[in-house]
Amino acid sequence: MVFLDRKRRKPVVSFWIRVVISLIIFTVTYLSIIRPIQKSVINNSIFPLLKAYNNKHGFGFYPGTADEIFAFQRFGELSIKTKLELPFNGHILLALTLLLASGNKRFTKLLVFYQLSLFFIIPFLGYLIINGQTWLSIVINFHEKAHKAVFLVMGVLSLKSKSDTLTKT
Repeated sequence: MVFLDRKRRKPVVSFWIRVVISLIIFTVTYLSIIRPIQKSVINNSIFPLLKAYNNKHGFGFYPGTADEIFAFQRFGELSIKTKLELPFNGHILLALTLLLASGNKRFTKLLVFYQLSLFFIIPFLGYLIINGQTWLSIVINFHEKAHKAVFLVMGVLSLKSKSDTLTKT
């Protein structure tokens, strides 16, 4: 029977315990505090402002589940539907949790700066879309899916990289 060296296993085990605790804290905090705040901001501040905005291009708005507003425009049987989301939504906060748990400061800073820049970019693009630049809806719809996937993959790969370095030492 071969006994494993405790000093060698302990950093890996404590790392994964830290990851699990971080994910539990993220889940509880997001579902009990952040998501209700996002829903309140959308329903009580942003959506009434957009609904009151009259534009000549016939865009309508309706709120999504928590952190998004859908803008749509009908062209007969066809319609353009664009999802405008708040920065730091659930997917991004999950990626941020993974990056923080892995201790990857460089990607954490990149994620935070990118999301802060979206506070200015998304309203500007939304304004352009509802004022006739409907081709931008393709860009926004692609961005909403792609940037979440990129940051989540970065978070998972960051965890794997950190775990691999702990097992090699």
